Amino acid sequence: MKKSRRLSGFTLIEMIIVMALFTMLLLAAFMLYQPVARIFKRTSVSERTYSYTNNIENIIHGQLNDADNVWVYAGNSLTGAGQLTNDQLAERCTAFKNNYYKDMIIGTGANSQEPAKGTIHIMHVLNNGTASFPSGQIVVSDVPFDCAETANISELDIDAAETGATSILPDAYFAANDAGRYTFNYCLGTGTLQSAVGPGGSTDGYRALDIDMNADTLAFNSQNLSMSVVVTGDTVTPSGAAFADVSNYRAFREPCSISSISLPFARLNSVERGHQPRAFHHANPTGTSAFILDTANITIMDSVQYDRYTIDMSVQNRTDPTDVSVDFAKDIYFIYAYEEEFHT
Repeated sequence: MKKSRRLSGFTLIEMIIVMALFTMLLLAAFMLYQPVARIFKRTSVSERTYSYTNNIENIIHGQLNDADNVWVYAGNSLTGAGQLTNDQLAERCTAFKNNYYKDMIIGTGANSQEPAKGTIHIMHVLNNGTASFPSGQIVVSDVPFDCAETANISELDIDAAETGATSILPDAYFAANDAGRYTFNYCLGTGTLQSAVGPGGSTDGYRALDIDMNADTLAFNSQNLSMSVVVTGDTVTPSGAAFADVSNYRAFREPCSISSISLPFARLNSVERGHQPRAFHHANPTGTSAFILDTANITIMDSVQYDRYTIDMSVQNRTDPTDVSVDFAKDIYFIYAYEEEFHT
């Protein structure tokens, strides 16, 4: 007599329970993976873009550290526009020239004095692209001038300077390769990135600078001026734009990173801290001349305008801070000159 064998197995209910548990474990693992992947991407972007932002900092320092006088603009504070027109730049360059270098002369004696000539430099930090340069580029234009001329710097002079303008960030930053997946965004001031609501009310995958979200107004002078550079990555992916202006702030799609750039203004601060200022020889309307101290100045031209020294007034050493609103939608302009470049 043969013994029958019982075949063992899983019942349908047991299979359903196991599959449900397995699904729950997969879901939990996926939920744990998302923030870890996001942190990994953020760290990866920070590591890969460190050399970019470090290079940007070195370039800006190289332009401004030895400047004798600096005016800073964040867009157009009077109209709220993000950029200055060439006519507006011409007006500001004229005021800069007349404020510090009007009738300046160079010579070794009474009979060898000639009107000096110099160059005003305009460093344009682009948050808004132009027909010639992409958003994120930094461009330097040179405007030559004669200290003895009473004529204003014209819009045509700015046009000519822009024709010969030099972009100082490598083209590789904006090429259609790995580096081209990054965008560069600038503002005055230093803050930290935090979670933010993105376009369309999205609450996931976007971050913003805290001082931008809070619409902070920061007080700057030559000893505490700084910039933030926010870099976004993977902009060629179909997951959305690299950044979007939402309400009163700019939201950056992750992965993104931030770097802070201090602007030490070595020569400016050396003079402000009591070191000997250099003297320029200025001719006065009576035909004689006299040495006039120029204390080396920074003027941050935004909601409050002030001059700590003008040729027609006695020397002032005001270090009053200037209030500046944080705004990634506005370009940043530095207008400056170097003593070493003056000649006859």
